[in-house]
Amino acid sequence: MGKVFWIGLLTGIIIGWLIEWVIDWFYWRKKHVSVLMQLEAKKDDLKVIKGIRKIIEGRLNAAGIYTFARLAELTQPELEKIVGNAKNLSDEDDLIRRAKKKAKKK
Repeated sequence: MGKVFWIGLLTGIIIGWLIEWVIDWFYWRKKHVSVLMQLEAKKDDLKVIKGIRKIIEGRLNAAGIYTFARLAELTQPELEKIVGNAKNLSDEDDLIRRAKKKAKKK
């Protein structure tokens, strides 16, 4: 295979990568930001529940839990798995009970 083949192959790969990057930048990232903005608008402040602070709220958010209703749907073992070994955490069942109350009020 000649030098022209390798130059053509490399040029094609670079052009393909650039086109993919442009599509990603101008199309998919806008959709991603739009979804994040919608999610932020519907997000509950989970820290109002006694026993949930910034770190635990971050762990819950990382697991896809942003609302009282979604937190109330969890079981005690699921919540324990998400939160892990957190200090100053009240009983997981108590957190779920409080989330159910908040979800009903909303």
